[in-house]
Amino acid sequence: MFRTEEQVKKLCKNCPFAKTANLLGDTVVLFILKEISSERKCFSDIEKSLSMVSSRTITEKLKFLEENDLLERAEEPGKPTRVFYSLSKKGQAFKKVESSLLSFGNEFFQSH
Repeated sequence: MFRTEEQVKKLCKNCPFAKTANLLGDTVVLFILKEISSERKCFSDIEKSLSMVSSRTITEKLKFLEENDLLERAEEPGKPTRVFYSLSKKGQAFKKVESSLLSFGNEFFQSH
């Protein structure tokens, strides 16, 4: 992600590539999206799979993704209430990005 609002304004004004890079250009964001791309997951499952990342960071990134309409949050009543995350309708497009990243990684790292 770009660090300042000035960078965002300059680089993301009319460039879809820059806008996408700013939205998805964070490793934790990518891993969260990958985790929920195939099925909805509760916070604790996401937290377990990203054990090297703090709960606070995961919470911040989930909120960011929800605010940007890439995922949906659903609460299921119970004791305690469980919160589940899944890709939103717009977020479903991430599956193409995920597939492309995997293909690139397979090709790139096989040759290195």
